[in-house]
Amino acid sequence: MIRAAVLEDVPRLVELGRALLQTAYGGVFSDAPDILAGLMTGLVTGDQSTVLVLDGDAGVMGAIGLIAQPHFASGDLMAAEIFWYVDPLKRGAGVRLLREAERWARAHGALALQMVAPNARVATLYERLGYALMERSYLRRFDAA
Repeated sequence: MIRAAVLEDVPRLVELGRALLQTAYGGVFSDAPDILAGLMTGLVTGDQSTVLVLDGDAGVMGAIGLIAQPHFASGDLMAAEIFWYVDPLKRGAGVRLLREAERWARAHGALALQMVAPNARVATLYERLGYALMERSYLRRFDAA
């Protein structure tokens, strides 16, 4: 079942966020559960944001966080993924979350949904689902020398 997250889901959403940081970003970013809890709380309670969860017998196994806001250059309303993570044992069901995210974006008047691909496997999935590459993002970490 896919449903909107509630505040009681925030601890599990923090767990999923921490798993995402480790698996998709390989320790590039600091582990900051309090920051994640604040983010999740804001997305769950915001007027122009949501977290959709994949909920089943084993509890919440995946989630996608979204925000809708005007595009910086055009003013067109855009929806953007803040995070998307599904437990590896439930990955096939993750597409259902994405489709529900698209419905949420349309229902909120968004012109499009922007997704982030942390690796080539996810990029291939997006392309199969009809998403087009718009730009690439690069990161250079500055470590203390």
